[in-house]
Amino acid sequence: MKRIAPKLAVLAAVAVLLWFFPLVRVTRPGDEPAIDPDAFDPVGYVDAYWTERLPKSHTSAAPAAEVIKALSADAKAAGERFGRTVGMSRGFFFYLRGEGTVVSADGRKVGVALGEGGETADLVLTLGPVFGNAVRDAPGLIGVNDFEDSVAYNDLSAELNRRVESEVQPLLGDALEPGARINFVGCAELSSPRAYRAPLKVTPIAVVLSPAEGAQQ
Repeated sequence: MKRIAPKLAVLAAVAVLLWFFPLVRVTRPGDEPAIDPDAFDPVGYVDAYWTERLPKSHTSAAPAAEVIKALSADAKAAGERFGRTVGMSRGFFFYLRGEGTVVSADGRKVGVALGEGGETADLVLTLGPVFGNAVRDAPGLIGVNDFEDSVAYNDLSAELNRRVESEVQPLLGDALEPGARINFVGCAELSSPRAYRAPLKVTPIAVVLSPAEGAQQ
């Protein structure tokens, strides 16, 4: 059994790689990928996606309070109900929206108490360099089969992450004070249900802020 386990692990790893980067992609007439890899411009693609297609999907994001409650009760069940998986991964991507009160802000993360009157962070909006594919994959609007070229697919993810860093995070900068009201849409990733730790870390992709009561504008 001990000799078989490493071989099974290698086969599983190969299967995951082939899922994302198949050696041969079979298509039927009419099913050809919409994205021509030779003409793909990630910046131009994201310009249109970020300003038109993605905002229209914000209302389809799951209510953050329901996601947090479900995660606290049973992370696996929460992932199956509110999350989405990509390929053969055991993890989940969450696309969520909510409103609440800023309870902490230190330039690296913003703690948000959902609803009214909360004093403890239910989730944190993370700041700083954005890595991974949560912004691309959590909304479920872009699929790997849209691309023939895995390089273009990954370039798209990198450009989306840069868009978060340059356009969203500056709104949550040092001037943000506890007490401010915030509406947000964001993406989160759990590598597995066991990886969940409260408060949930969320990459914000859209925020609207209202100053804290009594704050100078």
